[in-house]
Parts: sequence; C-alpha cells; structure tokens
Amino acid sequence: MMLTDSLVGVFVSKVLHLGPGKRKEFLKQVDHLIGRLKEKIAEDASFKVKGFTKTGSLMKGIVLKPKGDYGVDADIAVFLDVSESEKDDVARLHEIILKLVIAVYPTKKKEDFQVQPRTFVAPRSQIAGGYARSSRLVIRPFPRKQDLTEF
Repeated sequence: MMLTDSLVGVFVSKVLHLGPGKRKEFLKQVDHLIGRLKEKIAEDASFKVKGFTKTGSLMKGIVLKPKGDYGVDADIAVFLDVSESEKDDVARLHEIILKLVIAVYPTKKKEDFQVQPRTFVAPRSQIAGGYARSSRLVIRPFPRKQDLTEF
C-alpha cells in the first residue's frame, strides 16, 4: 500500500493530534490559569511580571494526544521586569515565578515544583483548581518582552 499525503494527514489528525475540541478545552484552562496569575499580580506588584504569552505545541495547534505518562504541556512565557544585573540570573527569575505560582496555589509547597535549566515545571499531579490533571504546566521566564519568533 502506498501512503499518500492525504492518508498520512488522516492518520495524524485521527491518531496523533489532540483534536480541535480538546485543544480548545486545554486553552481555556490555560486562560483560567493566566487569569489567576494576573489577579495575584494586581494584588501584589512585587512579582515584577510584565505579561504572559501562551506558547508551545498547544498554542500552535500541533499538540499530541496524551498517552501513558505523557500528558499535554501548557507552555506559558512569563515576561519579567528585572534589572540588568538580574536578567541573566536564571535562579532569581525562577524564584520570582515560584513565589507567584505558590501565591496562586497556597496549598502547594516549593518542593511540589521542579525547576529545570530553562523552564519551571509543575508536574501534572500537582496542579488543581480548574487545571486538568492530565496536563503539566511549563513556564519559561523572559527578562524582557521580546519577539517570540526567535525561539
């Protein structure tokens, strides 16, 4: 059997991709989370957050269906208003985000979150309150607003 572009397309849409209805559901959850983060920032300006942008495969519409231990990632870029001396201090940028996420989820502890070299991750089992248990929050700090097309 020869595979055509249309057959591959059908396979990708029916087997691999999350699907448009589910994608909208996950995006709604990401919007809810960003809304909660913005509420905290409005209450306390010490978080130094200038803005958020949804990024990654979910936003691009190329997210894959969850399978086994691999859920759907919700990628959020966080733009921070930090000084020149702080902009390269990734540990400090992570501290700011951790403080914000714990303020939104006060029942969580610092140990519930995992910091990776360029991202800040909340494992899917740790997120609740309107956020799907089959998801994982991935936040990447940016020291200033920049053109995301470079990534």
